Amino acid sequence: MAKVCYTKTNSQLNLQEVIMADSNTKYTFVLEAKRADGKLVKRFTNKPDNRAQVLINNGYTPKDEHSKVEFIALSEPMTKSEYIESVKATAVAGA
Repeated sequence: MAKVCYTKTNSQLNLQEVIMADSNTKYTFVLEAKRADGKLVKRFTNKPDNRAQVLINNGYTPKDEHSKVEFIALSEPMTKSEYIESVKATAVAGA
């Protein structure tokens, strides 16, 4: 069941449906970075505006010296598991 949020914009009441992500959610952007504790992680989103800066402000750093903390557009929308499988397939094909 989706949540309903009420926001007030220009003196008008707008209803916005908030849909929670699940394992079937297709994403269009991915970010790979290092958390403040040193763990390498992937973050997915469909709205990358300002989200990389929020992660940087919370201690995320580039995964290596050749990359940045920024969201990369995926070639096509995919779930998290589809993305991981595509990375594995690319690594096997490149070996």
